[in-house]
Amino acid sequence: MAPVVFLLSIVIGGAFRVGYSHLIDPVSALGMSGADGSGLVNAAWTATGLLIICLGVALWRDRQGPGRVVAVAILIAGATSAAISTWCPMDPPGVPMSGAQLGHNILVGVAAFAFAAALLAAALSRRVSATFRLLTWLALFAMVAGGAGAAISQSLGWNLVGAFERVTQAGYHAWLLITAGTGLWRGWHAA
Repeated sequence: MAPVVFLLSIVIGGAFRVGYSHLIDPVSALGMSGADGSGLVNAAWTATGLLIICLGVALWRDRQGPGRVVAVAILIAGATSAAISTWCPMDPPGVPMSGAQLGHNILVGVAAFAFAAALLAAALSRRVSATFRLLTWLALFAMVAGGAGAAISQSLGWNLVGAFERVTQAGYHAWLLITAGTGLWRGWHAA
C-alpha cells in the first residue's frame, strides 16, 4: 500500500501546484513549507512511512522472508520517511537554509542508504527465490541509476532532477510492492 499512497500523493500534489514539473522539480517541493496542498501531501507521506514500518515489522516476524537485516533497514527507511514529512519539510527555493532543511537533507540521505541497504541485503539473502533476487537487483540498479542521473544532469546543467528522482523512487517502491506481494502470496510465517 505504501507505494500506492506515495504515488497518489505525488499526482495529487502536482495537481495543486501551478507550474510544478514532474520532470524538473524535486518531489520534496510538493511538501515544502507553504506549498499549495503541502498539508495533504505531507500527511500522505507520513502515512507512507508508517506503512513501510508495518512492512518492516512483518519482515522481522517472517521466518521465511529475506531476513532481519532487510527488516531493520526497512524499519529505518520507514521511520526516516515519516520523520521527513512530519518534521523536516523542504525549504522554499531562495531562502537561507533552516534547521528543518538541514534535517531534511540528512534524513533523505539516511532513508536512501537504508533502502539501498535493504535491497542489497535482500539480493544477497540465501532465503529468497532467484526471481525475487533478480527483481531486487533491478530495483537497486534503478535506485543507483536515478541517483547518478540526477547528479550528472545537475552537473551538465540539464534540469531533470525530478525525472531522475522518480527513477530512484520507482526502484525502491516497486521493490516494496514486490516484497509485500511475495509475503502475502506465500503467506507470512510469523516467528
